Amino acid sequence: MMSSVRALLFVVIMLVAGPATAAMLSVSPVLLDIAAPQKSTKLNLENRGEEPVTVQIRVFRWENKNGKESLTPTNIVVASPPMATLKPHGKYTVRIVRVANEPVTSEESYRLLVDQLPKPVNQPGSAVSFLIRQSIPVFFTAAETHRAALAWSARIEGQKLVLVAQNKGRRRAKLSKIRLTGPAGVIGGPEDELAGYVLSGSTTQWVQPNLLGLVPGAKITIVAQDEHGPVEATAVVGAAD
Repeated sequence: MMSSVRALLFVVIMLVAGPATAAMLSVSPVLLDIAAPQKSTKLNLENRGEEPVTVQIRVFRWENKNGKESLTPTNIVVASPPMATLKPHGKYTVRIVRVANEPVTSEESYRLLVDQLPKPVNQPGSAVSFLIRQSIPVFFTAAETHRAALAWSARIEGQKLVLVAQNKGRRRAKLSKIRLTGPAGVIGGPEDELAGYVLSGSTTQWVQPNLLGLVPGAKITIVAQDEHGPVEATAVVGAAD
């Protein structure tokens, strides 16, 4: 899924004319958390390469819909400027601003897509160029916002277990190392550990392919880590709707 405990890095390979170029764009911080009454923050860009780099910054509203992540364009939060060219070894600061007049009442979640654009090349021949995209989580929170309030459930669909977390709180939960234990023991191994965000007022789900003998009515234990410490809960497995 797109959310994780760190900003995601995507590499899109594009066939273009000219020599291969290496991406040298650095972005910091990798998570922006802005509490009211503050309405803006800074994103720092650095070109560590030997050639100019052109960068595009776009803002999307980030939501969980039907257990899955959704990104939609927004004009509530803007990047200023939305595009910049950095000189070799140059640095640049972009302001991220919430322009809406309405106060934040429950945490608002956004993602910045920072794209390093490919350099136009007119030379004959073909080679591989790399377009680098970084996805930065952005949160605007009310001044007094308590930690997430998660309600867990699980159900069997086919031969898979679907784990569901509903966040009834006003702040996201950033989960890692989610492990499930049923009557027959740990469901899956370390490589199956789950992670992700459960945004305020939203629902996130994970699919675990190993049932380990689970049947409807069985009780499972959920343990995980969030930004504040350990998380532990239980859920009764249901059948598919």
